[in-house]
Order: sequence, then structure tokens, then C-alpha cells
Amino acid sequence: ATSCYPGTALESDFSRAHPEWRDGNCLRYNVPEVRQYILGLYREMLEIGAPGISIDYCRYPDGLDQAATVTAFHRELRALTREFAARRKRPVPILVRFPATGVRQCDKFDYRTWVKEGLVDYLCPSNLQGRHHHFDLKPYLAAVQGSPCKLLPVVDGLGWGPEFPGMFLWRVKQCYEAGADGVYIYQGDARVLGRPEDRRVMRMLGSSAAVARWWEQELAERARYSKSITITTPHHLDAYSPWERLRIWTDGIPLGALEVYLDDKLISRFAGPPYLVGSEDYRDDRVIPTGEHVLRVRARDGEGWLEQTFAIKGH
Repeated sequence: ATSCYPGTALESDFSRAHPEWRDGNCLRYNVPEVRQYILGLYREMLEIGAPGISIDYCRYPDGLDQAATVTAFHRELRALTREFAARRKRPVPILVRFPATGVRQCDKFDYRTWVKEGLVDYLCPSNLQGRHHHFDLKPYLAAVQGSPCKLLPVVDGLGWGPEFPGMFLWRVKQCYEAGADGVYIYQGDARVLGRPEDRRVMRMLGSSAAVARWWEQELAERARYSKSITITTPHHLDAYSPWERLRIWTDGIPLGALEVYLDDKLISRFAGPPYLVGSEDYRDDRVIPTGEHVLRVRARDGEGWLEQTFAIKGH
């Protein structure tokens, strides 16, 4: 509905007929005819029998000029779902995945107004690619408080997301402990159709109690594991791209203080997880410069430190 893939077999007749209603590859939502075209796609799906609507603005967050345009579109979309709800005698819910605070284009999404006006049923703030996996949930919890809208923060299931199972379940535990109603796993199929261990992790996510039990067992048994420091591998080839983050996990020692040195320069210091090189903000897109480097990680182990060195490359 947004990215038109101009010049390819995927481009719609609508896009070909109206290139003036595109901004680059994307249709412009501020054009009323564009919004009616997109609403027509949703109407077709509802006519076929879709029980609800899921919108993913993070896949293509461009084509949006301002928050007022997006909110106006959601008012039109809610009118459409109310029409079908009246026919079916049951609600037609709307779920929205959108850029979380700090993620590019986040200013285009006035989620507080959406909740206040009842325009969405599930609010899913999200990261984009390898950044912003641990965004603050407080403003979203405040927005949905006292409303029927459910908060489902996104936890990324792709390879650039938190490593399975430890780092992934750490974030899920954070979400539940903060008060989220559940979690939305982006590209959950990548895990459900993957390794048996991944499927076992996915099965427990709907239960905060199951996640808490996993962590109780993990913390109780950490001292029995071999001591180690592990880093995530690059998503593409053998070098870390600017948009991804090198993440770190430890075994056999408490989840406590950790220091990160790049070419003998202190880059990051953490009191506890999540551990990574630099930060998740855009300002650290080049924290690992192009070329070969030496990464040294020191983790507190009782009165001393566990230390490990890695040879890495920046793209």
C-alpha cells in the first residue's frame, strides 16, 4: 500500500497512472485519492473475510508528511472497520506497528490521539533493523492506561534482533515487568520455522509466568555453566554494517558490570544487560569504523574480571 516498487512487475496500475502522487518509491498519504486507494485495499480484504487489520508502518515508514495526515487516515480506517463490525456483529480490531521514540519518522505517529479517539486496538511501538531494541515503554504505558487499547511492544525475531534465547528473553522479561499486555514478535516465522530450541522459546512468550520461570532457572544455574563471553556475528558477510549492533552475552558469571574496549579505547560501560558496542542510537552507527579492529570485553566475575578479545571488522 505504500512502497510502489516503480518500474517493476510489482508496481500497481494506480502508481503507474499517478506518478505525481508518489514521493520517491512511496505513495503520499496526504493525497486524498491515495488514502481512498489504500482504504480500498483494506475493504477488499475485509470483504474476503479478514477478521482484522494489521498495519506495519515500520516496513516502509516513508510517504508520510506529518502526524495529522496519519491520524486522518486512521479516522477513515476506523470508519471502515465500524462498517464491517456492524455487519458482522463483532469488532474488527486494528493493530499498528510504528517507529518507537528515537526511531526515524517517529514524529509522524500521534499514538496518544489514536488511543484517546479509539482509532487502534493494539499499539505496537517498534525498532527498525538493528537499532533501538530496548526503547523506553513508559510513554506508551501512560498512553494506554485506562483504555481498552493493548500495548504489545515489538521484540525483533530476525537475526539483527536480540540473540536467542538469553538476550531475547531478557527483553521479553523487561516488557512484562514494565506492564505490557503482551509482546509482538516481528518476523516470528523466522523462529517458529527455525531450530527446535527457537520454537520452544516462542511457545512460552504468551505467558509472563513461563518467561519468569525460565529466568529463575537461568539465574539459579548460571554458576554451573562454563565461563564465557559471546558476541553476535555480522548480519551480512564478515563485517558489521552501520545499522546493526554488535551485542554481547555472558555465561557462567552473574549478569553485572561489563566494559567494552575497541582498539584499547573504552567504548561502553554497563551495570547490567543489555550489553553492546556503543549505544542503540543513530549516533553510534559508525562506532565500529571501516576496517579491522580488536574488541576487548571485560565482565565482572566476583572480585576479578573475565576478559576476552575478538578480531572484528567494520563495513
